[in-house]
Amino acid sequence: MSLILDKKDTTNQNKERIQLILLIFFVLGFFLPVKTSNVAFILLVSFWLFTEDRKNFSVKRMHWIFLLLAGFYVLHIVAMIYSDAPYNGYKELEKKIPMLALPIVIACIDRQSFSRYWMHIARSVIIITLSVCFLLYLFALWRYTHGSDNRVFYYTEFSNSDILLPFGISPIYLSIYVLFAFSLFIFDRPWPKQNLYHDLAAITITFVLLILLSSKTALAVFIGLTLYMLYSRLTHIHAFWKISALVAAASLIVLLIQYFPITRERIRNAMQSNLSGIWNDDYTIKHNDFTGPTIRLSFWKIALKQMRTDNILLFGVGPGDQTAYLNNAYSHYGLIEAGYKNYNLHNTFLETLLELGIIGTLYLLVMLASMTILAISQKNQTLLCLLFIFTLFGMTEAILNVNKGIAFFFLAFALLNRVGIIRQPSETRQPSETM
Repeated sequence: MSLILDKKDTTNQNKERIQLILLIFFVLGFFLPVKTSNVAFILLVSFWLFTEDRKNFSVKRMHWIFLLLAGFYVLHIVAMIYSDAPYNGYKELEKKIPMLALPIVIACIDRQSFSRYWMHIARSVIIITLSVCFLLYLFALWRYTHGSDNRVFYYTEFSNSDILLPFGISPIYLSIYVLFAFSLFIFDRPWPKQNLYHDLAAITITFVLLILLSSKTALAVFIGLTLYMLYSRLTHIHAFWKISALVAAASLIVLLIQYFPITRERIRNAMQSNLSGIWNDDYTIKHNDFTGPTIRLSFWKIALKQMRTDNILLFGVGPGDQTAYLNNAYSHYGLIEAGYKNYNLHNTFLETLLELGIIGTLYLLVMLASMTILAISQKNQTLLCLLFIFTLFGMTEAILNVNKGIAFFFLAFALLNRVGIIRQPSETRQPSETM
């Protein structure tokens, strides 16, 4: 009997190791080419299919939040009914299959196994993110010492290093990963004996990396996360001094940004955008010197006007039809001639409105609101931070139309919801979480 139990324990331990390795490989795939990321995804799902974990899948026993997450993909399948481009629609469904698979796979992992290796996953996310950024910095330093100017340390020049390494990543998505790693370190505290000095080091390193990546949205999110951290930690001081500390911290970050000329200029150019006449129909025809805010506002205005004209606001155009629809709309307003062919709306919520209509957008908002309520009830601060990151970046990027965004957010949503559910008191836990 003892030998049988020992063999079973060994088998479970080996399964846990392989599962952990595949999850870490999947995380690493965020920083590598899409094909590598897809291989990691296939391996992760295939391993789940060939283990006992697949038997944990049951609609009746799964926590409702995972069904809600997976249901967003089901909505895309339903929308294929009215898609005018079936082939493009199927390609869209293929790209977005992590929306369905990742919540199910994570929800079915044995509870004891997940509890044992969650901190290993959190540490791996932090270590991988920092390692990638360090390699990018070394490459930028090498280019700078060989005659390049200081722009190699900023924005796309910093993050696109496919000459040195087999990856070139958008500074926007790398900023998202850095912010997530920062949230994990600060709020999940995956290393024992973390203290105030470690937190200050994390704040400093994150700030420097975001300055180099020069994402305006990322810096705004960072200020928000830092203020939230201070607010949650400063619990035993008078309200006046707490507010003073928050104002001082925000002012210090803004002041420090002024010492980095390229990042400062990117922010200044965005803030000084001339918005006069932007709502006129001929604005995009007359202008060719768009800034980030003006081109985004132009995209949004044109898309909404065209959708109202075509009376498709309720259901959208369906999966796979968005690019052709937008190109047709852009062509009437001079944007194709200005070089903006095949550009998405750079807004997750408006992209969802275009693809799935008001129904799909409401579903997305309900999904986010449900996770927010759940995170508050569980005191799951890292999930709240992730939702904050998703919402702010979602206002300026179509993060659910890009492989790197889909895979990252649905893995992170699933992992952090699972963490929160497991940490709930046993009397409030779903049946699937007592296994």
